[in-house]
Amino acid sequence: SYFDEPQVATDIPINSLIFNSGVQKLRFKITPLLNNEKLNKETKIEINVFVKEANDFYLKKNVIKSFINKESVGELHWFENELEFEATIPYNLDTSFINYSFENENRDILFSEVYHQYETLTSFINKNDLRSYNDFTKIRFNDFVKSHYLDENKQNYYSNKALHSFKDYTLTLIPKTVC
Repeated sequence: SYFDEPQVATDIPINSLIFNSGVQKLRFKITPLLNNEKLNKETKIEINVFVKEANDFYLKKNVIKSFINKESVGELHWFENELEFEATIPYNLDTSFINYSFENENRDILFSEVYHQYETLTSFINKNDLRSYNDFTKIRFNDFVKSHYLDENKQNYYSNKALHSFKDYTLTLIPKTVC
């Protein structure tokens, strides 16, 4: 989700996206920089999945899976791939409430519902309505707390700062007709 400028390197925690131990699939899509139609011929892609001690940035990272592009991706409109890795985690995130298959549902109706949820979320952010935002995102925030081993002080810190990164922006959704 970095579109404005090239990235030399960035760590993106995926803890809250791993619900239990076992084989995980990581799908990634590399897109051109904003206002470019194609990837640059110099684009280099390296994805490393690593394990490190929770909440200690400076401890050694143990790489458990890597992807490095071997061929030029220049002139492509995007590059997409997937890698699998084994995760062993000491927690399980509750997915019991996700016991419904959407496979046979009407895609337009599903898209409209998801879009409506994003409209609601965008409204809370633009109104700086922290209480409603936190209520709306409570389930996923609890997953974040559990998967990042946050104590009560850190929980309160992140809960109170949930809208801080949006303070200088007014969010607007891409119109449904474009999607």
